[in-house]
Amino acid sequence: MTPPRTTIDPKSIKRTRSGFVVRGTTKDAGCRSLALARKRNRILVSVSIFRHVGRQCRFLQLDRLFGHKQSCRRQTKLRAVGKYSLKTHTLTWRFFTKAKIPNGRYVVIARGVDQSGNVETKVTKQNRKSFRLKKRKKPKPRSSGPR
Repeated sequence: MTPPRTTIDPKSIKRTRSGFVVRGTTKDAGCRSLALARKRNRILVSVSIFRHVGRQCRFLQLDRLFGHKQSCRRQTKLRAVGKYSLKTHTLTWRFFTKAKIPNGRYVVIARGVDQSGNVETKVTKQNRKSFRLKKRKKPKPRSSGPR
């Protein structure tokens, strides 16, 4: 069996008014039999968000804060939720947190695990995205012009 393949949508990595969101899809070959697939076919997606600090990393924790510096290999994994399509063997997932993430450069990694225990390769171009959060520009007040 082949492991699942996860893709993060780079346009979906956004800071919102109420927190932070990342979206993506995970595909798996799945079961050939539709009846067996209904019973067994599940894909779990875990997401890690971190920033580099020197040669170490600080990971977003369950308590919505970034933890202490630690090895970048010891990732903190947070669960994404989504909807699975039996027809296309695709999980469309979303990770949302109410964490107030400060400005800076970050990396997000998503990994899928299927019902057979096949784990996705750690890092590919599709399941790892770097992004930068910038200070929001306040809109300039509109002037009514000369009267």
